[in-house]
Amino acid sequence: MGGEIARKRFYSILDNFEYSALTMPALNDSGLSFKLRLLPESYNVEHLIINRSRTIDWRSESGVEHLFSSDDFSACKSWKNIGSKWNNFIWVDAAFNRDVLKNNDIINKIILLRGSVIASNTPTQDTFAKKHPHIEVICQHIMKTEGFDELLVAYSNDESRTEVLAHYRNFIEKYFDEESTNELRAKLESKFKETLEGLGSLVQ
Repeated sequence: MGGEIARKRFYSILDNFEYSALTMPALNDSGLSFKLRLLPESYNVEHLIINRSRTIDWRSESGVEHLFSSDDFSACKSWKNIGSKWNNFIWVDAAFNRDVLKNNDIINKIILLRGSVIASNTPTQDTFAKKHPHIEVICQHIMKTEGFDELLVAYSNDESRTEVLAHYRNFIEKYFDEESTNELRAKLESKFKETLEGLGSLVQ
């Protein structure tokens, strides 16, 4: 899935490709209906993990704050691997990105995107993860990445800046490594196949 335009179109299919049939199975073309809405131009690319030009504002569950810059993560080998950068991007509304997600840490961004940081909980109604399957796929992948659980413990237990940074670096290394990248690609491809299989069930 190379390029931002290609990813945007791919996410549009995952989120907004709708189909229906007058009969099951559809007997002819006139009995099939298709609709595809492209993600609006107002959507933009949000750096969920860390943006090179910005900071991360860590806030624990009880409100303890730590500030991190991209320099804090400059030693991470995986972060330097340009080939894995595509999985740092998620399409969200530009205003929501600027006004709500801001520079929040990954724990709080997940909460803002889906209402819960517990992977087994379904996204809350009207959240972006509930409305857009590609966002939930990426959120689920993040929550199941090795190192995320340690960040969640740090979030719950008001751990020190040094401890949080160590957990964050470990998480970034795991999230951006080749195995993680391949896993996320596979999950998105699986969601795409699920969409096509649903369509196929209408015409068999």
